[in-house]
Amino acid sequence: MELPRCWSCNNNFKWKESVVYFFGHKTCSNCGEKQYITTESNKKVGIFGAPLSLIPFVFNGFGVNWIFTGLITFLAIIIYIAFIPYKLEFTEDRQPLF
Repeated sequence: MELPRCWSCNNNFKWKESVVYFFGHKTCSNCGEKQYITTESNKKVGIFGAPLSLIPFVFNGFGVNWIFTGLITFLAIIIYIAFIPYKLEFTEDRQPLF
């Protein structure tokens, strides 16, 4: 797994820089160019994140305690957020969401 690179200067982003992006873009700390998330990257992040909303319903269907369900859901979201930067790719132009 590799962290995303700047499209302009090919600078590797750090994990902390990659997690935080606002309104679908961020600025490269090396060259100052805006980085927009690619459509393909949005799809990858969405595909991995969509099942997280199903965790409480699945556990509830099996009669699992809500405290345990909340804990598992919280941990799954933390793990998801930790791996998001490794699925991101940036480009110079804003692309459609899907």
